[in-house]
Amino acid sequence: MHWQHTIAKTGSLGGIGLHTGEPVSVTLHPAEINHGVVFSRLEAEGTIRIPALVEHVVDTQLATTLGRDGKRIATIEHLIAALSAEGIDNVLIEVHGSEVPILDGSSMPWLTLLEELGRKRQEAPQRYLRVLKAVEICEGDRKGVLLPADRLEIEISVDYPHPLLGAQQMSFVLERERFREEIGWARTFGFLAQVEAMRAAGLARGGSLENALVFDDTSLLNQEGLRAPDEPLRHKVLDAVGDLALVGMPLHCRLVANRPGHALHHALLHALLNDPGAWTVETYTAAAEMSVSGK
Repeated sequence: MHWQHTIAKTGSLGGIGLHTGEPVSVTLHPAEINHGVVFSRLEAEGTIRIPALVEHVVDTQLATTLGRDGKRIATIEHLIAALSAEGIDNVLIEVHGSEVPILDGSSMPWLTLLEELGRKRQEAPQRYLRVLKAVEICEGDRKGVLLPADRLEIEISVDYPHPLLGAQQMSFVLERERFREEIGWARTFGFLAQVEAMRAAGLARGGSLENALVFDDTSLLNQEGLRAPDEPLRHKVLDAVGDLALVGMPLHCRLVANRPGHALHHALLHALLNDPGAWTVETYTAAAEMSVSGK
Protein backbone atom coordinates (compact mmCIF):
# COMPACT_ATOMS: atom_id res chain seq x y z
CA MET A 1 0.00 0.00 0.00
CA HIS A 2 1.20 3.51 -0.81
CA TRP A 3 0.29 5.89 2.01
CA GLN A 4 0.11 9.65 2.04
CA HIS A 5 3.10 11.41 3.62
CA THR A 6 3.91 14.79 5.10
CA ILE A 7 7.15 16.07 6.60
CA ALA A 8 7.99 15.18 10.20
CA LYS A 9 8.92 18.69 11.33
CA THR A 10 9.20 22.31 10.22
CA GLY A 11 12.25 23.66 8.41
CA SER A 12 13.38 26.66 6.35
CA LEU A 13 15.73 27.78 3.59
CA GLY A 14 16.50 31.29 2.39
CA GLY A 15 18.35 32.91 -0.46
CA ILE A 16 17.97 35.14 -3.50
CA GLY A 17 15.10 35.15 -5.96
CA LEU A 18 16.38 34.31 -9.46
CA HIS A 19 14.27 36.89 -11.24
CA THR A 20 13.61 39.53 -8.55
CA GLY A 21 17.11 39.49 -7.08
CA GLU A 22 15.51 40.06 -3.68
CA PRO A 23 16.15 38.10 -0.45
CA VAL A 24 13.41 35.50 0.01
CA SER A 25 12.80 32.58 2.34
CA VAL A 26 10.60 29.51 2.52
CA THR A 27 9.42 27.54 5.56
CA LEU A 28 7.93 24.06 5.13
CA HIS A 29 5.29 22.95 7.64
CA PRO A 30 3.71 19.52 8.14
CA ALA A 31 0.09 19.35 6.93
CA GLU A 32 -2.87 17.07 7.51
CA ILE A 33 -4.22 14.26 5.31
CA ASN A 34 -5.60 15.41 1.92
CA HIS A 35 -4.22 18.94 2.45
CA GLY A 36 -2.07 18.75 -0.65
CA VAL A 37 0.87 21.01 -1.45
CA VAL A 38 -0.18 24.59 -0.70
CA PHE A 39 1.81 27.83 -0.80
CA SER A 40 1.11 30.57 1.72
CA ARG A 41 2.37 34.07 0.90
CA LEU A 42 2.52 36.41 3.85
CA GLU A 43 1.30 39.94 3.14
CA ALA A 44 0.77 43.01 5.33
CA GLU A 45 -2.96 42.76 4.70
CA GLY A 46 -3.13 39.01 5.39
CA THR A 47 -2.19 35.63 4.00
CA ILE A 48 -2.84 34.42 0.45
CA ARG A 49 -2.96 30.65 0.02
CA ILE A 50 -2.29 29.17 -3.41
CA PRO A 51 -2.57 25.40 -3.97
CA ALA A 52 0.20 23.99 -6.16
CA LEU A 53 -2.18 23.10 -8.99
CA VAL A 54 -2.01 23.75 -12.71
CA GLU A 55 -5.21 25.82 -12.54
CA HIS A 56 -3.27 28.44 -10.56
CA VAL A 57 -0.36 28.72 -13.01
CA VAL A 58 -0.35 32.31 -14.30
CA ASP A 59 3.03 32.54 -16.03
CA THR A 60 5.48 30.10 -17.61
CA GLN A 61 8.10 32.55 -18.91
CA LEU A 62 11.48 31.19 -17.75
CA ALA A 63 9.89 29.64 -14.64
CA THR A 64 6.58 28.35 -13.31
CA THR A 65 4.61 31.02 -11.45
CA LEU A 66 1.46 30.50 -9.39
CA GLY A 67 -1.01 33.29 -8.75
CA ARG A 68 -4.24 34.08 -6.96
CA ASP A 69 -6.07 37.34 -6.17
CA GLY A 70 -3.34 39.33 -7.88
CA LYS A 71 -0.50 37.83 -5.82
CA ARG A 72 2.19 35.65 -7.32
CA ILE A 73 4.81 33.11 -6.23
CA ALA A 74 7.43 32.44 -8.89
CA THR A 75 10.06 29.79 -9.60
CA ILE A 76 8.33 26.98 -7.72
CA GLU A 77 9.38 24.09 -9.95
CA HIS A 78 12.62 22.99 -8.25
CA LEU A 79 10.96 22.75 -4.83
CA ILE A 80 7.88 21.01 -6.24
CA ALA A 81 10.10 18.51 -8.08
CA ALA A 82 11.87 17.65 -4.82
CA LEU A 83 8.57 17.20 -2.95
CA SER A 84 7.21 15.01 -5.75
CA ALA A 85 10.32 12.86 -5.91
CA GLU A 86 10.32 12.42 -2.13
CA GLY A 87 6.66 11.42 -2.10
CA ILE A 88 5.46 14.32 0.06
CA ASP A 89 1.71 14.69 -0.50
CA ASN A 90 0.78 17.21 2.18
CA VAL A 91 2.80 20.30 3.13
CA LEU A 92 2.23 23.99 3.77
CA ILE A 93 4.90 26.16 2.13
CA GLU A 94 5.18 29.55 3.77
CA VAL A 95 6.87 32.07 1.47
CA HIS A 96 8.34 35.40 2.57
CA GLY A 97 8.56 37.22 -0.74
CA SER A 98 7.24 36.77 -4.26
CA GLU A 99 9.58 33.99 -5.34
CA VAL A 100 11.06 30.73 -4.11
CA PRO A 101 14.84 31.14 -3.63
CA ILE A 102 16.94 29.78 -6.49
CA LEU A 103 19.68 28.44 -4.13
CA ASP A 104 22.21 26.61 -6.37
CA GLY A 105 19.79 26.34 -9.30
CA SER A 106 18.88 22.69 -8.68
CA SER A 107 16.60 20.65 -6.40
CA MET A 108 19.45 19.33 -4.27
CA PRO A 109 19.24 21.91 -1.43
CA TRP A 110 15.53 21.07 -1.09
CA LEU A 111 16.26 17.33 -1.11
CA THR A 112 18.84 17.86 1.62
CA LEU A 113 16.34 19.85 3.70
CA LEU A 114 13.63 17.23 3.22
CA GLU A 115 16.04 14.52 4.34
CA GLU A 116 16.75 16.52 7.50
CA LEU A 117 13.04 17.06 8.19
CA GLY A 118 12.07 13.44 7.60
CA ARG A 119 8.91 11.89 6.16
CA LYS A 120 5.87 11.07 8.26
CA ARG A 121 3.44 8.41 7.07
CA GLN A 122 -0.23 9.33 7.32
CA GLU A 123 -3.05 6.86 7.73
CA ALA A 124 -4.70 7.46 4.37
CA PRO A 125 -3.99 5.82 1.02
CA GLN A 126 -2.34 7.85 -1.71
CA ARG A 127 -4.36 8.71 -4.81
CA TYR A 128 -2.88 9.09 -8.27
CA LEU A 129 -4.00 10.30 -11.68
CA ARG A 130 -3.73 7.73 -14.46
CA VAL A 131 -3.57 8.77 -18.12
CA LEU A 132 -5.89 6.59 -20.22
CA LYS A 133 -5.11 7.74 -23.76
CA ALA A 134 -2.59 9.82 -25.66
CA VAL A 135 -2.72 13.62 -25.30
CA GLU A 136 -0.49 15.62 -27.65
CA ILE A 137 0.58 19.24 -28.02
CA CYS A 138 2.69 20.76 -30.82
CA GLU A 139 4.03 24.31 -30.64
CA GLY A 140 6.29 24.94 -33.63
CA ASP A 141 9.31 22.67 -33.25
CA ARG A 142 8.32 21.83 -29.66
CA LYS A 143 6.25 18.70 -29.21
CA GLY A 144 5.02 16.68 -26.26
CA VAL A 145 2.72 13.72 -25.72
CA LEU A 146 1.39 12.09 -22.56
CA LEU A 147 0.88 8.34 -22.95
CA PRO A 148 -0.58 5.69 -20.60
CA ALA A 149 1.94 4.10 -18.21
CA ASP A 150 1.99 2.49 -14.76
CA ARG A 151 4.33 5.14 -13.29
CA LEU A 152 5.82 8.48 -14.26
CA GLU A 153 8.24 7.96 -17.14
CA ILE A 154 9.93 10.86 -18.92
CA GLU A 155 11.72 10.82 -22.26
CA ILE A 156 13.14 14.16 -23.37
CA SER A 157 15.23 15.12 -26.38
CA VAL A 158 16.94 18.46 -27.07
CA ASP A 159 19.21 19.87 -29.75
CA TYR A 160 21.23 22.95 -28.87
CA PRO A 161 23.50 24.62 -31.49
CA HIS A 162 26.41 24.68 -29.05
CA PRO A 163 29.68 22.69 -29.20
CA LEU A 164 29.32 21.48 -25.60
CA LEU A 165 25.72 20.32 -25.98
CA GLY A 166 24.24 19.45 -29.38
CA ALA A 167 21.60 16.71 -29.72
CA GLN A 168 20.90 14.76 -26.52
CA GLN A 169 18.20 12.40 -25.28
CA MET A 170 17.37 10.86 -21.90
CA SER A 171 14.79 8.45 -20.52
CA PHE A 172 14.01 8.53 -16.80
CA VAL A 173 11.63 6.75 -14.41
CA LEU A 174 10.67 8.75 -11.31
CA GLU A 175 11.92 6.95 -8.21
CA ARG A 176 13.20 8.60 -5.02
CA GLU A 177 16.79 7.40 -5.17
CA ARG A 178 17.08 7.73 -8.93
CA PHE A 179 15.92 11.34 -8.79
CA ARG A 180 18.46 12.16 -6.11
CA GLU A 181 21.31 10.38 -7.90
CA GLU A 182 20.56 11.23 -11.55
CA ILE A 183 18.47 14.41 -11.71
CA GLY A 184 18.14 16.44 -8.50
CA TRP A 185 21.61 18.04 -8.70
CA ALA A 186 21.22 19.36 -12.27
CA ARG A 187 21.33 23.16 -12.33
CA THR A 188 19.26 25.61 -14.32
CA PHE A 189 21.04 27.06 -17.34
CA GLY A 190 20.98 29.74 -19.98
CA PHE A 191 22.93 31.31 -22.80
CA LEU A 192 24.77 34.59 -22.37
CA ALA A 193 22.83 36.45 -25.07
CA GLN A 194 19.55 35.33 -23.48
CA VAL A 195 20.71 36.37 -20.01
CA GLU A 196 21.51 39.86 -21.25
CA ALA A 197 18.08 40.10 -22.89
CA MET A 198 16.36 38.86 -19.73
CA ARG A 199 18.09 41.45 -17.57
CA ALA A 200 17.13 44.17 -20.04
CA ALA A 201 13.52 42.99 -19.57
CA GLY A 202 13.82 43.16 -15.78
CA LEU A 203 14.28 39.40 -15.30
CA ALA A 204 17.14 37.23 -13.95
CA ARG A 205 18.22 40.03 -11.59
CA GLY A 206 19.38 37.45 -9.06
CA GLY A 207 21.06 35.17 -11.57
CA SER A 208 24.77 34.49 -11.21
CA LEU A 209 27.32 31.79 -11.89
CA GLU A 210 26.61 30.55 -8.36
CA ASN A 211 23.03 29.57 -9.20
CA ALA A 212 22.96 28.94 -12.95
CA LEU A 213 25.02 27.51 -15.78
CA VAL A 214 25.78 30.14 -18.43
CA PHE A 215 27.07 29.30 -21.90
CA ASP A 216 28.58 31.79 -24.33
CA ASP A 217 28.92 30.95 -28.04
CA THR A 218 31.60 28.30 -27.56
CA SER A 219 32.15 27.56 -23.87
CA LEU A 220 30.77 27.39 -20.35
CA LEU A 221 31.46 30.41 -18.16
CA ASN A 222 31.22 28.50 -14.85
CA GLN A 223 34.80 27.66 -13.80
CA GLU A 224 33.78 24.49 -11.95
CA GLY A 225 32.39 23.00 -15.15
CA LEU A 226 29.39 20.75 -15.70
CA ARG A 227 28.36 18.16 -13.13
CA ALA A 228 27.66 15.87 -16.12
CA PRO A 229 28.06 16.36 -19.88
CA ASP A 230 24.27 16.44 -20.22
CA GLU A 231 23.51 18.49 -17.09
CA PRO A 232 21.18 20.91 -18.96
CA LEU A 233 19.19 17.97 -20.36
CA ARG A 234 18.89 16.50 -16.87
CA HIS A 235 17.63 19.86 -15.64
CA LYS A 236 14.94 19.68 -18.33
CA VAL A 237 13.85 16.38 -16.76
CA LEU A 238 13.88 18.04 -13.31
CA ASP A 239 11.62 20.83 -14.56
CA ALA A 240 9.25 18.29 -16.09
CA VAL A 241 8.96 16.42 -12.78
CA GLY A 242 8.10 19.67 -11.00
CA ASP A 243 5.61 20.89 -13.60
CA LEU A 244 3.78 17.57 -13.99
CA ALA A 245 3.34 17.37 -10.20
CA LEU A 246 0.89 20.27 -10.51
CA VAL A 247 -1.92 17.81 -11.25
CA GLY A 248 -1.98 17.65 -7.44
CA MET A 249 -1.09 13.98 -7.02
CA PRO A 250 1.31 11.42 -8.50
CA LEU A 251 0.87 11.18 -12.26
CA HIS A 252 1.03 7.81 -14.01
CA CYS A 253 1.97 8.44 -17.62
CA ARG A 254 4.85 8.56 -20.05
CA LEU A 255 5.91 12.01 -21.22
CA VAL A 256 7.71 12.02 -24.55
CA ALA A 257 8.85 15.53 -25.45
CA ASN A 258 11.14 17.29 -27.89
CA ARG A 259 12.57 20.66 -26.80
CA PRO A 260 10.09 21.04 -23.92
CA GLY A 261 9.69 23.92 -21.51
CA HIS A 262 7.32 25.11 -18.82
CA ALA A 263 4.74 26.38 -21.33
CA LEU A 264 4.59 23.02 -23.13
CA HIS A 265 4.30 21.06 -19.87
CA HIS A 266 1.36 23.17 -18.71
CA ALA A 267 -0.33 23.08 -22.12
CA LEU A 268 -0.17 19.29 -21.93
CA LEU A 269 -1.68 19.25 -18.44
CA HIS A 270 -4.50 21.57 -19.49
CA ALA A 271 -5.23 19.44 -22.57
CA LEU A 272 -5.25 16.32 -20.39
CA LEU A 273 -7.49 17.67 -17.65
CA ASN A 274 -9.90 19.25 -20.16
CA ASP A 275 -10.57 15.81 -21.66
CA PRO A 276 -12.47 13.78 -19.03
CA GLY A 277 -12.01 10.62 -21.09
CA ALA A 278 -8.23 10.92 -21.01
CA TRP A 279 -7.68 10.33 -17.32
CA THR A 280 -9.01 8.85 -14.11
CA VAL A 281 -8.13 9.19 -10.43
CA GLU A 282 -7.42 5.95 -8.59
CA THR A 283 -6.44 5.00 -5.07
CA TYR A 284 -3.37 2.91 -4.44
CA THR A 285 -4.12 -0.60 -3.28
CA ALA A 286 -1.82 -3.52 -2.58
CA ALA A 287 -2.78 -4.99 -5.95
CA ALA A 288 -2.00 -1.76 -7.78
CA GLU A 289 1.35 -1.51 -6.03
CA MET A 290 2.29 -5.04 -7.10
CA SER A 291 1.31 -4.21 -10.71
CA VAL A 292 3.42 -1.06 -10.80
CA SER A 293 6.46 -2.72 -9.23
CA GLY A 294 6.24 -5.63 -11.66
CA LYS A 295 5.83 -8.24 -8.91
